[in-house]
Amino acid sequence: MVGTGTQISVFVDPFRRIEGIDLRPLPFGGFIGVGAGLGGGRAYAALREFFRKTVLAVTGQDAEIAWEVTNGMNPPEGTDPLRVDTRFGRTRISPSIRGNIGNIGLSNLTPQHFASGLREGIVSELLGFFGLFSPTERERIDALAGSGNAIGLNDSLRRALEKGFGASLRVPRHREVTAFGAALAAGVASGVISDLAAAGSLVRYKAPQSATR
Repeated sequence: MVGTGTQISVFVDPFRRIEGIDLRPLPFGGFIGVGAGLGGGRAYAALREFFRKTVLAVTGQDAEIAWEVTNGMNPPEGTDPLRVDTRFGRTRISPSIRGNIGNIGLSNLTPQHFASGLREGIVSELLGFFGLFSPTERERIDALAGSGNAIGLNDSLRRALEKGFGASLRVPRHREVTAFGAALAAGVASGVISDLAAAGSLVRYKAPQSATR
């Protein structure tokens, strides 16, 4: 999930303590391991605000920067990337941590590289959480399910997530995915839906996005 913050969830069973991961019991057995960051969409919003302030400083015009403009900023393939740590607002474990931007050169100090590097930074933080799970838990993952406006409305971020995790990303078509998931779980608990597999079959996903820019 990438909304205001970021979150990755992986099924864990049996229970074991994982440093940096919250273990939350599931009502039907097992646990959901959650790695939660404080950046994500908040960092992406800060990028858009930076662009707005830059335009204001240069032109004197306070113009709103459309999300579609920021989402569509991509540098040419094969160019030297910026390395962006998106932990601008600390982490839950280390309040003193701040973000940074590295690998800056004369050729990549551009808005396109900044936007792309920030998206890659979001993915990198999620991969850091994913690496805390055991090899067995990670190897069970053959596809991703993503939610949150930053995923649902940003093709570039979706492609970055697929590339980083090496797996396809499925995005539910349902607008309120948390409420929909809770309703499915209640259906299983009440016996209206036979089991979690049957509940999962009721989830509808958007058509896969093209891999082209």
